[in-house]
Amino acid sequence: MTDESPKLSNLQEAIDYIAARFVFDEASYPLLQKLTPEERLQFSINHSLQHMMKQLGRIATHLEDKDHGGAGNDDLLKQALVKEFINILRLSELLNVEAEELLESIPKFMK
Repeated sequence: MTDESPKLSNLQEAIDYIAARFVFDEASYPLLQKLTPEERLQFSINHSLQHMMKQLGRIATHLEDKDHGGAGNDDLLKQALVKEFINILRLSELLNVEAEELLESIPKFMK
C-alpha cells in the first residue's frame, strides 16, 4: 500500500481504508501464528484497546497540564482525537460492525 492520502467520502470507506492499512498478520505480530482464529480475534481486539488507552493517556496529559495552569498542547489533543477515531473504526471492522450500523446505533445509545 502506498502512503498516498485518499479523500475519504464516507464512514464505511474510512473503516475499509483503516482495516486495509492496519492489518493483524503474522508479519507484524508473530504471536498470531500460534493462535486459533478466536484467539487471533481476541488478540486483535486487545491490541486495539491498548492503542485506544494510549490515546486516552495523551488526552489526559493535555487536560492534566491545563488543570495545573499549563497551556496543554492543542495539537497533541487534536492528534489524539483523530487517532482515537481511527482506533474505534478499526475495532468496528474487527467486530463486523459496519458504518451504517454505527450511525444507526448513535441515537439508541445517547440515552
